[in-house]
Amino acid sequence: MGDLSLLADQESVAERHPLEGGRVPSVAFRVLGEDGALHEVRSDEVFAGRTVVCFGLPGAFTPTCSAAHVPRFNQLASEFGVRGVHRLVCTAVNDPYVMSAWAKTQRANRILFLPDAEGAFARGLGLLVDLRDAGLGFRSRRYAILVRDGRIDKAFVEPAEPGDPFGVSDADTMLAYIDPQAAALVPVAMFVRPGCPRCARARSLLDEYGLQFEEIELDESVTITAVRAVTGRSTVPQVFVRGRWIGGADDLERYLAANGVTAAQGSSTVAPDESAGGGLGGTRVLVVDDDAEVRDLVTTLLGAAGADVRAAGSAAEARATLASWWPSVLLSDIGMPGEDGYELIRAVRRSADGRGRVLPAAALTAHVEDEDRRRAFAAGYQAHLAKPVDPDALIGLVARLAHH
Repeated sequence: MGDLSLLADQESVAERHPLEGGRVPSVAFRVLGEDGALHEVRSDEVFAGRTVVCFGLPGAFTPTCSAAHVPRFNQLASEFGVRGVHRLVCTAVNDPYVMSAWAKTQRANRILFLPDAEGAFARGLGLLVDLRDAGLGFRSRRYAILVRDGRIDKAFVEPAEPGDPFGVSDADTMLAYIDPQAAALVPVAMFVRPGCPRCARARSLLDEYGLQFEEIELDESVTITAVRAVTGRSTVPQVFVRGRWIGGADDLERYLAANGVTAAQGSSTVAPDESAGGGLGGTRVLVVDDDAEVRDLVTTLLGAAGADVRAAGSAAEARATLASWWPSVLLSDIGMPGEDGYELIRAVRRSADGRGRVLPAAALTAHVEDEDRRRAFAAGYQAHLAKPVDPDALIGLVARLAHH
């Protein structure tokens, strides 16, 4: 993308970057909302009381940013979440309209996109670059920072070299820093068609085993001819795991039952009934839902799996419980009267003693659109589970959150 000469900070990546120990800049971002209006989001609100991984990019709709940087952070979002990261943030020196359009094309609903339109945030970090000679104006140097309550704990900044270096600011490097023992995710991809019930079944199976996956959706550019050329079949879904063709939903079910592959443990041989059902002994779970039937169902399912469960019918009741009893995992409904689930998790993350900042939490909700998932992750939840509740998926999720 041209010569990444810095306006301010000219240093190359070092073992300890000068940014570490400092605070993130206090700036205002202008974000395009779902209502089509611009809303102000202050950096203080984004980073205060939370552990955040923020990564900056030269610009939206650029090759490396679109094909590698953003997709990998989105894929690893759950892995960051269970390790105490409350939010993933992406910034680029683009206007709110371009940033919003790009976010939609990326389908990265686990990342909060913040348009740094005038480069104020990048400039405050000393990472604004002058690419006017390349016709690109001012841009952000590529970087990733780990921020705890507004203070930069670790910075991975690409060196000031010609081109567009991308060697240290990637998601895997940051995850390895946070947890050196983190296993690599099992790569999974599948061909799908909109409205396909067997594709939905394959998704449920992958979710049950905690596997992240990418979908290749059939359209005018990717047709059934491509599926037939790759697999020899004319049906979807067609699933691939670690470069191996598995087949359709039935084939996937047999493969998972035989191999017990989990995203958390790479090439593990743990079967689902060992890692999920019946394996919650000693796990304390607080269930928050204003619907008594859902509350009772979830409590019963988790209790049968060995968990110590307490239930609350409102956010206020949940906070009262937390004052005297601290869970291993928090499960909360979103759409509750009065104080909703978003407000509850924000209050938990701001807890004075700091415990709430690292409490594993999942949104248990009937709101399942991409925007709902984005809001849940932005508020501070690390996972999102749809209603009606699938028992195996519920127990598996709680087991994974509690484990980390």
